[in-house]
Amino acid sequence: MHERAVQVAAQHKRRTRPERRLSTVQMTDVEPEKAGEVREQEADTVPLLSGTEVRDPYYQELVALRASLVEAGPRRYADKIRAVEEQMKDRAVQLQRDSERAAAARERVRDALLEQYPFLPKELHGIPLEDLPLRDDDEFVDAEQEHARLAAEPVRSAVTLRAAEDRMRARAEKVADVAAATEEALRERLPFVEVGNGAAAQHGAGVVAGVRGAAGAAGGAGQGPGGGEGAGGAAAGEGHGGPGQAAGPTTRRRRRSATR
Repeated sequence: MHERAVQVAAQHKRRTRPERRLSTVQMTDVEPEKAGEVREQEADTVPLLSGTEVRDPYYQELVALRASLVEAGPRRYADKIRAVEEQMKDRAVQLQRDSERAAAARERVRDALLEQYPFLPKELHGIPLEDLPLRDDDEFVDAEQEHARLAAEPVRSAVTLRAAEDRMRARAEKVADVAAATEEALRERLPFVEVGNGAAAQHGAGVVAGVRGAAGAAGGAGQGPGGGEGAGGAAAGEGHGGPGQAAGPTTRRRRRSATR
């Protein structure tokens, strides 16, 4: 019986065509180039905020990491590239939300100032009223307190009240003069940096906010890369032979504190 089994197996082997034996090979074990598979090349697109140049340092790190992964091998690191792109999209959304919150906070500050002091202009030397450091100026604060005292008197003197308003307005103009001169000096020293004229409204850490600090009162616009609603920690490449790994915001802060 054993000899008969050997003969049957030999006959079956001779009758089986090579094509049928090859059909048992898993095509997934064959490299795409050898299998003749043609894959559509992925578009080299980077998710950006529409119409906005994103200057956020963490976002730029993700851009650099994605570029390195694409250069190292778009097929080999396709999963990691997609993971980085998702983090870029999340970060862009976070920055947009921070910018909207900052704009809303600035508008609330401006409306409150104009409601309290309708005699002050909305802007001086092109600088919005809410961006001027009026609360840090002792003379303006003194004039403000004097105006509040006069306005609270039972019998108001229109002349003295108007004089206090003129004093506040004049001091605000002085503060605006200093701020405008400082901004101009910064433009001359740092021509490659956007200063003033809306620079303070730019979102993300690392963006130069000019000499005006009022925008920092707005939500998360002035926070570091990890201060908002999560752009994620480390980017894809987790040390498994990948070209690199984007340091998370917390890691970067620790590194900076260690070097001080």
